[in-house]
Amino acid sequence: ADSICKRVVMILAAYYKFTKNSTSDMLANMDWGDIFGAHNKYTAEWLVNDFNYILECNDDDEDIEKLHIKLTQCLDWDEASILSDFQEGSILHRHLICDKWKYNSKQSIVDLYFGAKNQNDWIQYKLLDKMFVHIMYPHLLGLRLTSNELNAIQVAAASERKDDDDETEQDLDLELSKLNEVLTERRVIWNKLKSSEWMKKYNDSKFVTYLVKAAQINEESKTESEEASKSQNSTQEQQDNANANANGAEQVRARGRSLVNDYSIGERYYYDQWNYYSENHEKLKISLKHIIRGSHFANLKDEMMQSSAMGMDEWILLERFCQLLFASNKCRSLKCDILKSDGHGIDIHYGLKQGDNILLQHIQSIYIYCNFPDIKRKLHRHLKDNKYAHFGRLLRETVEGFGISVFHDDAEPHFYHNVCVKSSSSSSQQSLNDSNAYFNGYLALKFCKPSLMTPYKHILHLYNMENKYVTLTLTKYTNSSSVNYFDCSWISDASLDKECLFIGGKYAMKLDSIIVNNVYNYSHYLSAIHVLSALIKGKANTIPITKSILYAIETLTKNKLQFTQNERTMSVAEESNNEYIMNIFDRFCANITVPIYINLIWVLDASSNGYDAIKQWITNDDHSWIRFDVLCSLFPNVERMKIGHSQFNLQKSTFDTFIDFFGAQHNEQKEKPETQDGEQLPRHSLQEIVIEDPNESDVSVKSIVNAYAPKLNAIGWKMESNKFYTKIYLVKKTGNLWDDLF
Repeated sequence: ADSICKRVVMILAAYYKFTKNSTSDMLANMDWGDIFGAHNKYTAEWLVNDFNYILECNDDDEDIEKLHIKLTQCLDWDEASILSDFQEGSILHRHLICDKWKYNSKQSIVDLYFGAKNQNDWIQYKLLDKMFVHIMYPHLLGLRLTSNELNAIQVAAASERKDDDDETEQDLDLELSKLNEVLTERRVIWNKLKSSEWMKKYNDSKFVTYLVKAAQINEESKTESEEASKSQNSTQEQQDNANANANGAEQVRARGRSLVNDYSIGERYYYDQWNYYSENHEKLKISLKHIIRGSHFANLKDEMMQSSAMGMDEWILLERFCQLLFASNKCRSLKCDILKSDGHGIDIHYGLKQGDNILLQHIQSIYIYCNFPDIKRKLHRHLKDNKYAHFGRLLRETVEGFGISVFHDDAEPHFYHNVCVKSSSSSSQQSLNDSNAYFNGYLALKFCKPSLMTPYKHILHLYNMENKYVTLTLTKYTNSSSVNYFDCSWISDASLDKECLFIGGKYAMKLDSIIVNNVYNYSHYLSAIHVLSALIKGKANTIPITKSILYAIETLTKNKLQFTQNERTMSVAEESNNEYIMNIFDRFCANITVPIYINLIWVLDASSNGYDAIKQWITNDDHSWIRFDVLCSLFPNVERMKIGHSQFNLQKSTFDTFIDFFGAQHNEQKEKPETQDGEQLPRHSLQEIVIEDPNESDVSVKSIVNAYAPKLNAIGWKMESNKFYTKIYLVKKTGNLWDDLF
């Protein structure tokens, strides 16, 4: 490892000195032996292997800083030297500042590389430029952080943990705030290097998905927002508030019964070249509109050239560079893995076999997607047709067939992605009412359309300095959701961005955190929603309820219950910051339609697996009453609820309170005017309750049923027990014979 790093640093130092001090004729007719020096058998293939090793094993902040220091020492550089080397003809200008995709002719490429006409010289210049920028400029550009910057951020984080008892500014993340301060200085340098138009069009939008429809936004975002808006059931798209009317509530319940538990960004398409899907689309329930028929061009090369996406000379340079990458040890180690996560059966049927080698055209597709932003935008506009069928198909095969699973030991733990939730051409209220902006309340996301992410949140932060986007933190979801991604850093020219490509959306990623305005971190709110989700399923808690999560649960619950202004937990300013997460919670609650299971074994458990810290929202002090007032308000579309077990103390007051609460609802329902459709607007949808194995120390199930069945009948509820008197069934009478029979 040390010898590889030392060798790379020595070669890069020699390369810089040679390009700086040699004549134009020498540079046009490069003798690469002068660069490699004592390593006279060293080749470009070895150089790729060494750099891939650094990317894989020495690419964190600490390792890169060590390499950076060694390289600056070899060149006797200081920060002033680094800052001054931006002029035309410099390595930084050639690799980063100039728009490389504008060099689309042989002569322009020759001019870019010192007049060199040999294509092998182009490739080696390009490779060494990429390596030099990766090690010399990461801290200057803010793409890696120095030890001093990391220490300052850690001090801020420690201060935040120390002040955890203070509930003010709970959402302002001091660590992110310090990071914002550090990166603001770095962004100034970016602004010197690149025009604002370039940053907006190509760089800042690299890791962005557009969720909200708009009339006048750039071409890519318009297309992406249209795809996002169509990716969910059309009925849900029109629903601004799940319980706004009875028809809307019924739509939510219908969707809930379809067992949709995640939000799809884009749609999952299939290519008829994958015979398995086109031949079995009926059995697999794949709509014909989701099968891309044929291809407009014969192959990837023709797609690029005959569609005028790139010229012949561009393709030659791309092909030669990809051939160099294809010959590397990294590429040879990529083997196809198409088995399911449990190893039983095949997960994808793309004509690939287990253990197949990756093909050159797969590498080319990744290279094009990462390095040609205009072509990337064109692909996004044609995901539904066959104009770029080879390009789209190869990306899918590369990621899902040769990528790494998020459950792999070497996989990144977190991924960061920006989403645009507001449109400059739409009013704030229009954006607010668009359910796509809040993933329809789901806590898991499927990325069907090609989406770049990075494991480094500071990179997303750097590309969002204008606070236009919301940053998502994503992580692995259920064990059956073995999402694959492809690490593009060894192929992409922007190796420091650590681009990870997701595509296909076969499985979902867990939404772990949301960051707003770069400094407001709502991870504790997302954790709070995940805690509530597990609670109402009757499962043990897997997320320790810290003070910040407890604060988030109380904030979400109180504001959802619409407490009076004096009792609200947020100030007006805080409401503005929290608006996004509150809207997600509203839609999450509206989506809950499956039966709720209040398992008091876990609710009253004081261990880390229990919910004792929030039991006041579920039950009263003596556990003889379930807080239907809270649960029905939080989850207005739930129809069935089960309560268990012996921790629930059965008492006469249980049903006195039941009659008071549901009787008032019953009377209010009768007095409430009908809708235009002739339907009434219920405050909740609860129709069936089962009380299972209650504690009968004070009163028996049999005596309760005998005493209270007539009283409940008077308020529109039927009360029965099983023949063993271990369960109580409560069913709301709807007046519909078939409903009652069901």
